[in-house]
Amino acid sequence: CSAGGLMAAATTIRARNENFQPTLKASYLLVPWLNLPVGSTNSWLDFFDIPGLSAKKMEWFSMAYLRDPKACALDEICNPSALADAKGIPPTILVPASADVIRDDALLYHDLLVKGNVDSTLYALPNSHMGGSLFLEQERLESIQKLATYLH
Repeated sequence: CSAGGLMAAATTIRARNENFQPTLKASYLLVPWLNLPVGSTNSWLDFFDIPGLSAKKMEWFSMAYLRDPKACALDEICNPSALADAKGIPPTILVPASADVIRDDALLYHDLLVKGNVDSTLYALPNSHMGGSLFLEQERLESIQKLATYLH
């Protein structure tokens, strides 16, 4: 979740850029944090003080991840939302929480992938947030079944 989604997306982009072998078949990003610097989306404002993973905590995490998060704003490896060209990115499943400061990160990345003709599927989890009721059985099963189709 969150930082793991960031690292998975960054690894996917790097694997594409450096032609890793074997190539990745798919990417599964669960409640991914994909937009640095933090604080630049509507969900950031909408859920600023939400219990669990608040904006203040995300700011702390961004400083722990990078000493200067603003310095990576245009670097697609540390900020996947800066992806300029999605060509070669494998099919991607994004599973954002609906009430979360980083929800829009997944929506923005999904739009970038779709514009780049990448098979991207978005499974929004209704009534969910980090540190709360994240997994609803039906949506979770659907997203995992979709991932299985990419891997076979």
